[in-house]
Amino acid sequence: SLSDYLFFAYGKNLKFVNVPYLIEQLNQIMANKTLASNGLLLGRMLATGAELLQLLPKESSICLQFINLSCLAITSDHCASVKIVACKCLVRFAHHIQYLPIKDPSQILEKLFSLQQESPSEILHITTETLYALFHYSDPRKLSPYLKHIIPSYVKLVPDSETELHDFVELLQRLSKNELYLAPIIQSYIPLLGSILEAYPTKTEGSVLKLFLDVYNMLGNKCNPEEPLYEGLISIIGLLVVKMLKHSEDQTLAICGTTCLRTLIGKGHKAVLQFAKKSLVPALLKLCDKLLNPLSQEISCINVGYLLLHIFEKIMPKISPELLMAVVQKIYKSRMHSVVHSLVSVFARLLLKNPKDILGLLTETSIDNRISLKIVLDRWLLHQALFRGAYTKAVTYSALLQLFSLRDPRIESLMVITYNPSHSNVNSEVNAPFKILCTLIRCIDNEARAKVVRPKEVLEEAKELLKPWVKDLPEEDRLGTEGDQDPDYGFGAPANLSGAVAVEMGDVVEEEAMYSAEKSLPMGERKDKGLADVEVGSACYMSEMLNFNFEEYDDCEELKEDDLLSFNDPFIKKDLKEHLVKSLNEICLKNREYFMSCYSYLLKQDQQLVKTYISL
Repeated sequence: SLSDYLFFAYGKNLKFVNVPYLIEQLNQIMANKTLASNGLLLGRMLATGAELLQLLPKESSICLQFINLSCLAITSDHCASVKIVACKCLVRFAHHIQYLPIKDPSQILEKLFSLQQESPSEILHITTETLYALFHYSDPRKLSPYLKHIIPSYVKLVPDSETELHDFVELLQRLSKNELYLAPIIQSYIPLLGSILEAYPTKTEGSVLKLFLDVYNMLGNKCNPEEPLYEGLISIIGLLVVKMLKHSEDQTLAICGTTCLRTLIGKGHKAVLQFAKKSLVPALLKLCDKLLNPLSQEISCINVGYLLLHIFEKIMPKISPELLMAVVQKIYKSRMHSVVHSLVSVFARLLLKNPKDILGLLTETSIDNRISLKIVLDRWLLHQALFRGAYTKAVTYSALLQLFSLRDPRIESLMVITYNPSHSNVNSEVNAPFKILCTLIRCIDNEARAKVVRPKEVLEEAKELLKPWVKDLPEEDRLGTEGDQDPDYGFGAPANLSGAVAVEMGDVVEEEAMYSAEKSLPMGERKDKGLADVEVGSACYMSEMLNFNFEEYDDCEELKEDDLLSFNDPFIKKDLKEHLVKSLNEICLKNREYFMSCYSYLLKQDQQLVKTYISL
């Protein structure tokens, strides 16, 4: 009769179920030891409880009975299928009542590992979820000692493949949110990761190692650098990561490994200087030199610029000119904007701190008969509209503002890439102050229009595209730029928007004639073969860049700047638009002749923007 009643309850008539009667029947069965010892009946009983969970009040004793029954089934000698059902039931009821009143978890943990050995890997997620429920809903003071043994034991049982290890990684990420679990996790994880790193590449796959490095990066972010545990993260694992990256050509590992090193040095630089200065710092410099080699894979260098920022700021204030020239060489050969903006950030921050020495270095050195200053500024100004991330934009635009305000003859006489570069442009170079002012004023305009509403036809087109998935899109809904691409990205607003300034570098914009004004500087434009000279050593530069073939690595750039905020640079605290507007107005007021000379060479559309934001 209970089976018939439960069949009725499984349907859509749950509101008609007599809950008191159901609880009474369930209590009778659970009180019968003979029935409870029957594996088949016990499994059905637990499955029933899990399915009818929503009918049971949280405060009812039946919930605790089901939890006790689940624990009994897990620790019994029943078959694996009954134990798996018991695990699912335990997890469901733990989530329902938000705690697990288990006095001795050791026996359950032991049986869970035995169950993992007995069962196929397809059900690994069930035992993993049960482990998490035990640790999350039980008293952490009782459970934390078991973590030291659980983590290495778990890894031994899990097949050495990326798919199965995802559950393990997620388990550690979720458990590490509890401060009482963090220390034992790190204590057990350091020797585990050390053995995995030493086994690479003979016994460990690159994809598997990446997962373990992700956990290492997460633990490095969470761990207090003042704790003794941080020494192990740096002196043991840090050196092994550097050693692995020096001998590996895997670009995914290079990105993941340099991200870990950024985290360690950015947060724990004091521990680096205390425990590993003589061993880790020289190894880091050799690693950076290897990744900056023009023959190495470009994408592997995506974090190197930011890593160098930490090295120069926190552990090696005396900057190596050879290392800076390696950065220039890599910028010269790079096509990916994510790599360029990482490397350019090095020079941007150094120019803000010590413009005289850095300009001297860049003007006194050359590569392929091109002075280093031109190489850096050409790539910088070409990619600036594509830079994303609050810190990266702030440091690069602030540095350009600094260069514009210096009135340095080396800057004023330098010819750089033109306003709207494309392959078909005839006039491909202008004086650096012109291009810098153009870039700054377009940035101001883009920041001011960051929340532009897209035209109605864009909404209509989107509704057509979404028809297969969305039945009805309200008329008041709109697609805006907020949350989309960064406005400075160059395509944040549609080209036909009224008042918009095209900053897409693929567009061909006819150069305007020069406008009459007193020219106090020896400035002008150089005519040659469009972007051909820019592409020396980097074939099809613009075409490849505008295709954004490497966009998959750039989606999370905004999320990787937390470590850079530790520099406490004053410019990051300012509103970018207001800072640029105020500074340009001050330059116009103090050096009006210079400002107006630069203004007179701008395109008409940019001159109009200057009039909008600057008091001439």
